[in-house]
Amino acid sequence: MDARLLFVVPIALFAVGCASAQKFAGSFRSTPATQVAAAEPDARAGLKDPTRVDLSYAGYQAQLGNIDEARAAYGRVLDSDDESLAALLGLARLDELAGRTEEAERSFRRAVEIAPEDPRCLAAVGNFYANQGRHLDAIPLYERSLLLAPDDKTVSYSLGLALARTDRPDAALPHLSVAIGDAAAHYNIGYLAFERGQIARAEKAFLQASILDPDLGDAVVMLDEVRRIDESQGLIARQRPAATAVRQVSATAEPAGTAVPAASSVAAPVAGHPLLGRGYRGKLTPQQLQQLQNQRR
Repeated sequence: MDARLLFVVPIALFAVGCASAQKFAGSFRSTPATQVAAAEPDARAGLKDPTRVDLSYAGYQAQLGNIDEARAAYGRVLDSDDESLAALLGLARLDELAGRTEEAERSFRRAVEIAPEDPRCLAAVGNFYANQGRHLDAIPLYERSLLLAPDDKTVSYSLGLALARTDRPDAALPHLSVAIGDAAAHYNIGYLAFERGQIARAEKAFLQASILDPDLGDAVVMLDEVRRIDESQGLIARQRPAATAVRQVSATAEPAGTAVPAASSVAAPVAGHPLLGRGYRGKLTPQQLQQLQNQRR
């Protein structure tokens, strides 16, 4: 995802995806360290519930960065139960983090085949596709997940972002509003438009966000920024006819001050003003206020 995204999402993706994965997380918390250590192959004999301990051990090793140990533990679970959703999702996440996207996708798809009506499982696969930039593939999974769990604001947020990133802001807005409120939703629509170089759309969205929540400092700063860019583009547009006339007279003479900025520089992200998520703080900090005042001078 975009490194500038501030939305607070559950980080424990080994436990995200389905009800079984939640049980895995709970078992890890309740399993003593000595029992977790006992999940190693040479110490599993006599365990009352080796699958549960293997899942706990896999999560523990993954947190420590011992990927091979984690993979081996998930593999033992799948050897005894090839439909373990927690193991499939955990293994898929390991493969995703390691860049083995084909293997990860196979495991995620297998999880959906096993639990096609599990909203968390559907959302986990949607997250995988979104992380790969495959937002069109993620959207139907998020939509199915929301049909099964309509109150899940995390999925509403993810669906809203996916729709906005596929240039469907009107469809995205209701989902983002449910998840983070109207003002922040308009801000995020504006920010994504800004990233795409859609300055007019971004200005409209930032203005609406500022009207809905005057204390939303990020919207105030970004509105000022896009208006500055809009003014610069207007100046360039006014200069362009004169520059064209000069080039017609002399093909070798390039008038000073008429170069048009590259598209990537027009909508360059502004540091410190990311997408907003649930729990955002709208008021300007003293540093932001000073920055805004400096820009306006």
